[in-house]
Amino acid sequence: MKKKFSVVAIANIAASSHAQSVAPAAQPWKEAEPLRVLRLGPDLRPVGGWVEYAAGSTRGDCAALLAFDSLNNTSGDGCPMPAGTTGSSHVVNDLSLAAGAAGGAADAITLLWQWDSSEQCYLGVVIYDEFDATCGGPAASSPLGGIVFDFGWMPTGSWNMKADLCSVGGPPLPEDGSGAYELFMSNQYAGGDFVLTGKGRWLLGDTRGDGVGSQGPIQWEDADLDGEFGAGECVDYSNAEPCLDGLGAAIVIHTTATACPGDFNGDTVVNSLDFVAFLNAYASSDPKADFNGDTVVNTLDVLAFLNAFVAGCP
Repeated sequence: MKKKFSVVAIANIAASSHAQSVAPAAQPWKEAEPLRVLRLGPDLRPVGGWVEYAAGSTRGDCAALLAFDSLNNTSGDGCPMPAGTTGSSHVVNDLSLAAGAAGGAADAITLLWQWDSSEQCYLGVVIYDEFDATCGGPAASSPLGGIVFDFGWMPTGSWNMKADLCSVGGPPLPEDGSGAYELFMSNQYAGGDFVLTGKGRWLLGDTRGDGVGSQGPIQWEDADLDGEFGAGECVDYSNAEPCLDGLGAAIVIHTTATACPGDFNGDTVVNSLDFVAFLNAYASSDPKADFNGDTVVNTLDVLAFLNAFVAGCP
């Protein structure tokens, strides 16, 4: 029996283990480019129809700012890449964006995945405003929008995609700089719904080291692919082994820089309220206070914010 999950209609497929599997390091990561894309609205229903994918920005400044990078964990700690793959093709994880990225759009998205069967391949990305790190559920709430990539018939292998969405418009990013992202894989699209498949897995990465933005160790993994995240499907990737600590499904998001990064509270004016808002975030080590996007909240962020504050709005 199939169950509906917003835009995703789910087929009953054997559950995958929550334990991470090892990515086939012997296979090179091959580049893939989607044939077409489909935008999803806040109700997670299609907005318009499929649009032929065409790389290339229509604006010179589009996608110039690295907003979030949970892939690049080459911090010199000896941890190998790739670290492995997720236990499910349908996952949700949190994200906190780099300074200046809040309220923008995902104008470029990079994904890496293992595809285990030569067949039709759809990959979906949905951005949410809220994430549950308590494992109480729901995994994420207040969807902002999403996008689905159609690759047509895809051979087995290890794949990576760097998609430029400047011409079609990517999903909105959280206004406050923190939220969640959902990734799903499908091999069938019919009647306006996607059917989840267990024929693939996402590469694991994290935001330590050279990563930009930040995220916690909690990831929801839909083990039975029923389109819902329930008891036993909240995975904690905290681990005493440094190379396995804080992992999650890898994604890289670029956006267009905001016109006024000194406007910390987002009210379109740079004034003392922004200064107070930043100091409060800094004092509580809020990830949003990571103003320079180096994943650490320290005095360098204070200096970066003060420079933006003094510069004001153009």
